Amino acid sequence: GPPRSQAFAFSINGLGYVGGGFDQSLNGLNDFYEYDPVADTWTQRASLPASGRGDPAGIAIGCRGYTGTGQTLPVNNVLNDFWEFNPALNQWNAKTSFGGCPIPNPG
Repeated sequence: GPPRSQAFAFSINGLGYVGGGFDQSLNGLNDFYEYDPVADTWTQRASLPASGRGDPAGIAIGCRGYTGTGQTLPVNNVLNDFWEFNPALNQWNAKTSFGGCPIPNPG
């Protein structure tokens, strides 16, 4: 994918995942990639089916990855949605939105 800043990332079963963030023009990205450190290869996976964003949270719990919150630019629209990634199905599912005030990840 294009160079980016302020992306989300997590690791599941020894594979790295990274997506979202801002490109060099500060457009929000929603693309998503898997890195295999043994094979030293990148594979594009299903894009996040939501607004491209920077500063999102990213975490893995068990065999699933999660991302959400963040912000869009240049309007600085702060987001509170949350998503679950299932790597076995290469699929994103919407989860309950982040409770309380939507805030970007402090980075």
